[in-house]
Amino acid sequence: MKISTIAANVAVATLFLIAIGGCRKKYERPPVIKPCLLSTVTSVATGNVESFFYDDHNRLSLVHSGYESFLYEYGTNTKTITERDAGTFVSRTHVTMNGAGLATNVKVETIEDGSTFSNTRYEYDGEQLTRSTLTFSWDTDSVITTYTWSNGNVVSAKEGVGVARPFEYYTDKLRQDGDILQLTQTVSGYEIYRTRNLVKAFDNGTFIYSFDTKGKIRSVNIVSGENNDSSVYNYGYQCD
Repeated sequence: MKISTIAANVAVATLFLIAIGGCRKKYERPPVIKPCLLSTVTSVATGNVESFFYDDHNRLSLVHSGYESFLYEYGTNTKTITERDAGTFVSRTHVTMNGAGLATNVKVETIEDGSTFSNTRYEYDGEQLTRSTLTFSWDTDSVITTYTWSNGNVVSAKEGVGVARPFEYYTDKLRQDGDILQLTQTVSGYEIYRTRNLVKAFDNGTFIYSFDTKGKIRSVNIVSGENNDSSVYNYGYQCD
C-alpha cells in the first residue's frame, strides 16, 4: 500500500473521530443548575426565623416559623395548604389553578371539618387579574374587587364602590425573589398578581430593599403606619 494511501486513510479516520467527538459534545446533557431559592426570612428586631423547605421539584413544601407551620401539597392544577399553630389546626386552603399557574379559585376552611369557609373566584385577562368574587359559607353577601393594570403591573384594587387601593413599583427593577408582593403570595400558596416590576408600596406599607453586588435582594425594610414604624427582615438563600 502506498504511503499516500495510508496517510489518506489516517486523515479520514481522524476526521471521523473528530466528528464523533463533536457529536458527543453537541448532545451531552448540560449540568443541572439548582435554583438559588429563598431559604430564610429573619426579623432583625425579634430574631424570629421563617424557614422555607422545597421538594425534589423545587416546589415549596413547608414553611416553618416558631410554632407556626404551613404544609403545601400538590395535585394536577391544584394545591392544598394546611396551616397549624403548635400542632393545632388553623386553616386549610384549597387552590385551583389555570394552565398558567395562576389561582382561579381559592377556598379557605377555618374549621377542620370544612363546614366554615370563604371562597374567592378569580378572573383574568391573559395573566392579569381583572376581578375577584369573595363569598362566605355563613353569609349570602359577596365582595367583588376589580383590578387595574399598567405596564405589566397591577396598580389598583377597588372593592365594591369603595376607594381604590394603589400599588407602587420600582420601575427600574424587575420582580425577583424577596419582592414582598411575591413573598406574600408564596407563603399564601398561590399567585394572583404576576407583576413585572419590584413592588414599592401597597396597603399603607412602603418597602425599601437592600441588594448584594449581584443584584439579589438581601433585606427589606417595611415602613408602615402613621408613625412610619420600621421592620427590617434579612433574607437567606439556599446557595449562600
